[in-house]
Amino acid sequence: MRVATITVIVSDSDPVLVTLSQDGTNPTLSVAPSNQNVNSDAGNIDFAVTSNSDWTASSDVSWCSITSAGSGSETLIANYTENESTSSRIATITVSVTGVSPVQVTLNQAGATPTLSVTPPVQYVDYLTGITDFLVNTNSTWTAISDVEWCTVTPSGDGNGTITAIYEANNETNERKATISVSVADASTVDVFVEQSPLVGIEDYNIRTIQVNPNPSTGHIKVCLSDKQTIKEIEIKDLTGKIIFYSRGLNEINNSIDLSGNAQGCYIIKVKTMKETITSRIIIRK
Repeated sequence: MRVATITVIVSDSDPVLVTLSQDGTNPTLSVAPSNQNVNSDAGNIDFAVTSNSDWTASSDVSWCSITSAGSGSETLIANYTENESTSSRIATITVSVTGVSPVQVTLNQAGATPTLSVTPPVQYVDYLTGITDFLVNTNSTWTAISDVEWCTVTPSGDGNGTITAIYEANNETNERKATISVSVADASTVDVFVEQSPLVGIEDYNIRTIQVNPNPSTGHIKVCLSDKQTIKEIEIKDLTGKIIFYSRGLNEINNSIDLSGNAQGCYIIKVKTMKETITSRIIIRK
């Protein structure tokens, strides 16, 4: 509303003041377009605000920040972060002017493209019962299936994770292979393998001679030789060849070894006596 004051002057009379009041136009507001579709990358996009008044704006999500206020017809800028999820998401932007109903528009951001990789491609294991792991790198929910009964695996997960493959002893004289298929919706399936050696290589007397109790264990074990030989050295390695334990004799450790700080899996124990070097396997399960 606006007001004008008019002075009326008549001769020999006091001036007379009159006013003229004019109503203002009704407040207006529109925002276009009503929706903007964007990809999963970070970026910004504009909405056109048309109004004859001051306006304010707000977003209902933290990943979409906007121009918070303006006057008259201006551009509202929406800045959005990268969508790392494979699911799409929506931001609702509310623009308000006093005296009219708020206007809501939306920003629809697409989900990221599903990704999947599994490493290593193959785990080579010996013929004894054991555990081995594969690393899953993905931005999606995944499932894993083994094609054989003697190898069971972690069935599913969400995002980056680990597939634990538990395999039974191979009592045959031929090598065998388990195929583990890892799948993500809308992405290619990745196959990895557990290749298990046949019942050859380590002689039976090694298994009979070394006594590791308990085995499998959570890492706390006792080691002795069944034929009472004197132990000169004892060495334990992981399957990459890294030495995780060494002693010049079990008398120093009172026959007890603590491997609980190591990851679950198979380890190689090598014992040197006055007569021979004996090798066997240790399995740690958490």
